[in-house]
Amino acid sequence: MRIRQTIATLNPLIESALASEAMCRTCASVASGAGVRESLNERAEEWSRIGEELQALVLMLGGSPARRETAATRNARQWSAIKARIFGADDTIALQSVQHAELDTLHRYGRALGGYLPERIRRTVALHANRLAERTDAIDHLWERCGVPFAEARKRVKPTAGEKTTR
Repeated sequence: MRIRQTIATLNPLIESALASEAMCRTCASVASGAGVRESLNERAEEWSRIGEELQALVLMLGGSPARRETAATRNARQWSAIKARIFGADDTIALQSVQHAELDTLHRYGRALGGYLPERIRRTVALHANRLAERTDAIDHLWERCGVPFAEARKRVKPTAGEKTTR
């Protein structure tokens, strides 16, 4: 087993989980709808569990797990909060920010699964990726509850490198 390589693969996933948790919490605080706030707070709790699980894997491998989000994701989260202060509480701003963060995280999971991982860790990461894809679909449904059709919602979210705006 290539322990250093595995840890180097898991730590960006931990950073993404921490960033997504923080983004969900920030966006829940700026969402206008109670249903959206509740969904985003639940999502933040799920991200917390995923981050802790990944950190435990790194610790079991004898490594030092990532403990905080990156500066870039912190800035994106702060920008979402600033937009909400300027424009007021808005589900659209909240959902845009969360969906962008989650699509970026899904992209990171794809890269991790494309590289080397021991089989047991690969199964865990694949399970996380599958859950993430399901949760991303759930956010698409939140868009529709806010009156924004799915196709329009995808246009509003800037895709990350190598990602398409449609499925």
